[in-house]
Amino acid sequence: MDFKTKMKSLRVQNHFTQEEIAHKLFVSRKTISSWENGRSYPDINTLIKISDVYCISLDKLLREDEIMLKQYNDSFQADKKNSYIFRYSYLLNSILLFLIYADFVWTNLPFEKTIEIIFWINFYVLCLHLPIKFKKFISQITWKQGVILLFIGIVTFGLQATQLFSSPKDEVRSAYLIGFWTGYVIKKALPAFSLWLMIFLLPVLDNKHKSSM
Repeated sequence: MDFKTKMKSLRVQNHFTQEEIAHKLFVSRKTISSWENGRSYPDINTLIKISDVYCISLDKLLREDEIMLKQYNDSFQADKKNSYIFRYSYLLNSILLFLIYADFVWTNLPFEKTIEIIFWINFYVLCLHLPIKFKKFISQITWKQGVILLFIGIVTFGLQATQLFSSPKDEVRSAYLIGFWTGYVIKKALPAFSLWLMIFLLPVLDNKHKSSM
């Protein structure tokens, strides 16, 4: 018996409607219908809830559905690869941030432009492989975290302000003011946001590590 048939059979045997079982699993009725029609599969955490609600082992729940097992195996391998890339990207980002902030204080560090380019590329990779969906992470931001981000931003701009206003006036005049300031803001805002993101990703990483133990 495949998974979709088991889901419908277990629900009927326990005299649940799709609405009732959806409420117990904290999903929509449409999601239950999708599972029972084989259009989608629940994630691992939801599978555990299903096994608890129906008092059935995961082994019995998943057995005989080769397509589902293959999908979970592919998903597991993808998550493993994603986690591997993220951790190395996170480490590299820490090193690059240190060099960037060091350049704010000690000017003319060697390979400054190269470091900036690598930082931009690596930060993009880091965001692509976050252990939590970016939208979900942003939606969970508290006002205290927002204040900390603002503080980091002010410090970041402050560290660079001396260099900016002590630069030759002709250099500033020769640039288009809008383009100059837009580029300046983006260039300094990204390290600030990156530092803030890494600080508040630590609890996420810690939780994932504990859940995998």
